[in-house]
Amino acid sequence: MQKLAWILTTIGALNWGLIGIGAIMTTNLNIVNLLLGNYPMIEVSVYILVGIAALIRIPSWKSIE
Repeated sequence: MQKLAWILTTIGALNWGLIGIGAIMTTNLNIVNLLLGNYPMIEVSVYILVGIAALIRIPSWKSIE
């Protein structure tokens, strides 16, 4: 479960980075939206899963110190 959470969190972080770069370039680089824009419920589900993955990962961040 931790590995899946790590993968989803990484995908989410990369997507947010691309959203930021896209904002600077005034273009849509939101990969989730580009791939799933025609399916808004699935797109929202991906965002919810990434958020849950981040919550799962929070306890392991204490071990990074």
